[in-house]
Amino acid sequence: MIENADRITSLNISGILDTAVKDISKQVVGLTMQDVPAQHVEMEEPCSMSITTQGDYCLRIVLYADGRILRAMAQNMKHGVSADDTDISIYTTEYFNILCGRIVSAMNMKHHSSARFGIPKFVRGAYQNRFAQEPQCRQEYFYNCNIGTIKLETLFQGDLKNHAD
Repeated sequence: MIENADRITSLNISGILDTAVKDISKQVVGLTMQDVPAQHVEMEEPCSMSITTQGDYCLRIVLYADGRILRAMAQNMKHGVSADDTDISIYTTEYFNILCGRIVSAMNMKHHSSARFGIPKFVRGAYQNRFAQEPQCRQEYFYNCNIGTIKLETLFQGDLKNHAD
């Protein structure tokens, strides 16, 4: 088991997440994301997506965004065609799945571990944490594009066999 917060911080997911968010957002949904300082994110139509690994460690990633950002993502993935609520759920969940796949792949390579994400969950409204116990490490990341801001939260629980840096 990872014994303290310093060792958890050594996981350094921030660089992996930052690269993945910027690359995948540009490639898949055509949005240029810039990291911004922590901030309160106003949402008229709050939505969230979550996904959790199974394997050598438990990492949950949660994305919070306003519906208008998700609508733009879905429309971009549909090459400009209007997106209804079903499209938004399907297309943005696929974006999130691709994003998180990139993150867990990089984490597995960096730490010589094996974990896979399950199926992402899309929720209209706020995500509710359902860990059996409090995560060992929780981090928040904020990204801005021309449409608004998204928030990503990582919740880590477990251990990694090899802490390669």
